[in-house]
Amino acid sequence: MNNIDKTLFIGTKFFGHDSALFIVEPDEKNIFGMSTERMTRYKHDPLSPQDVLERYIEYRKLDTSKVKRIFVGYSFTTDDYTLPEDFYFFNKHFRSHFNVSFKKDVDLKLVEFKGYFLIKKIYKLLSSIHGIKLALGLFYNKIFGQKRKTIRLHIHDMLAKKFPKAKISIECYDHETCHAISSHYTSPFQEELLFTFDGYGDGNFSKIFIANKENVREIATSKYEEINIGTTDEPEMLIGSVGVIYSYFTGLLGFIQTADEGKVEALAAYGTPIHNLLNDMVSLFSINKNNGLEIDPKKAAIILKNDRIKKIVSENKKEDIAASVQKFLEIVTKKYLLHIKNIAPFKAMSLSGGIAANVINNLGIFEEITENIHVIPAMADDGSAQGAAIIALLDNGYTYNSLYWMRDLIMPYYGTSYTTDEIKSSFDSHKKEISYEFLGEIWPEKVGELIAQEKIGAIFHGKMEWGPRALGNRSILASPLKIDFRDRINKEIKRRPAFQPFCPSILEEERERLFDKSYENKHMTCAFHMKKEFAEQLQSAVHIDGTARAQFVEEKDNPQYYRILKKVKELTGFGVIINTSFNKHGRTIVESPNDAIRDFIDTDMDYLVIEGFLVNRKK
Repeated sequence: MNNIDKTLFIGTKFFGHDSALFIVEPDEKNIFGMSTERMTRYKHDPLSPQDVLERYIEYRKLDTSKVKRIFVGYSFTTDDYTLPEDFYFFNKHFRSHFNVSFKKDVDLKLVEFKGYFLIKKIYKLLSSIHGIKLALGLFYNKIFGQKRKTIRLHIHDMLAKKFPKAKISIECYDHETCHAISSHYTSPFQEELLFTFDGYGDGNFSKIFIANKENVREIATSKYEEINIGTTDEPEMLIGSVGVIYSYFTGLLGFIQTADEGKVEALAAYGTPIHNLLNDMVSLFSINKNNGLEIDPKKAAIILKNDRIKKIVSENKKEDIAASVQKFLEIVTKKYLLHIKNIAPFKAMSLSGGIAANVINNLGIFEEITENIHVIPAMADDGSAQGAAIIALLDNGYTYNSLYWMRDLIMPYYGTSYTTDEIKSSFDSHKKEISYEFLGEIWPEKVGELIAQEKIGAIFHGKMEWGPRALGNRSILASPLKIDFRDRINKEIKRRPAFQPFCPSILEEERERLFDKSYENKHMTCAFHMKKEFAEQLQSAVHIDGTARAQFVEEKDNPQYYRILKKVKELTGFGVIINTSFNKHGRTIVESPNDAIRDFIDTDMDYLVIEGFLVNRKK
């Protein structure tokens, strides 16, 4: 490819949960987006995205010496924040030495390791080259002190090492604005309200904008306050936002905060809200004179006091606690958006931020606020990198109209794909464990037949999805017609809690037949109520509350995946399949053929298809 005088626009969420890079080559109209977790397989990885950058360079076959200009957008304004100089180095070697790559294991090992005296730390590290490098680093820090660098300098140094001849400009952008811009430039609506809603970022947890082709205008901001939920002698600070309160309860219910909020949402359908708890939480928030949500810090310190909430959790069913927290979110959201609609009437709305991952809350917005909604596929903090890249483009001469091509990319297939030679190399690495045969062009129909035969398997083809949802390129697939498939996939394949539902991919032509009220949601970002007669037949695709988080598929979206659905409809009468992300529980969606083969071997799936190759285990 031609790399002469190449210019890159890079957005980044550089560290913290869901770190990511979003890279735009505007002259080629090319996009590459990937979160760090896809390379490391550490779910919601906070590590800086060096691995993603290296994979991008390799994937695009870039001659890095010919990249002359790089414009970077960082999705926070707090550029004076510092990290240890060896932040990336320490974490990479630590994981490799202790052979831990999944979040829970890494966190436990880090706590254990940090409790050791220096001599014991070094002793524990001498059994591998990774450990020896760590030991030398620890010894150096002990003698000379640990050096720290600003985020801006970390970003600059990461890029300068890879692009030695590039002039690098770095700008820091407001976090909520990055979320908002990312949603507007992927939205089908030219005039709309932009609603960001997350845990926290740059002092806020929500912003409201009015957007059109000419400008994006902020009309409301919700700032957070820190709440002491501990005691005067032993303070425990909690960010007073709707999202962080939801995450706080996620942890109290035994799940992982900023990772397992979806489990709380799923569990809530099995419970009934606790009246007093729900009323207390809803009463914490009001709408201030500037039209932002505002928490009452004194009241919150009493109602959310750690000992009090832990007692409530211990005395009630987990399902009822989850139902209370979920209902709290829905009530506050509805009250706030009705207020905004009253002061600034709107006909369409785009949602972004981590809370936009809550499909039941989104359903409430769709049914009660506006039928014209768009939820950006990468709604969490990886998506803020997308917004930062777009703002960098806008700051350097590009316009809404010149970037309109981005809006035409309806499906967020922005990741990597693999060649036949690369795939065969992976097969050779696992030749003692697998066999394979090439199905050729008929592979989608063959997969459809396997699904109709009640086989459970996975597909890997095309470019990897950007965002948390598997949208038919890195997916585990099954028939929705057998109720026990939900339990089998949860228990034997995904190995996750039995209460978690699975989501269906559905032919667009089936949508009005199966649902009373829905819209052309292509990204699994909103739930819908399925008609009762069909919910009884498609039980594995429907949650206990009668909702399904559907992806509606047209041929133009994903031709091969569409063909699978058409074959399933031909054989079963329903153009519906269960589609869940291709990964074993605790791991992230597979990025490479090696990842795919590993997760296939480690689970009880019946088959795997990689770019037309049917893979089976050797007996």
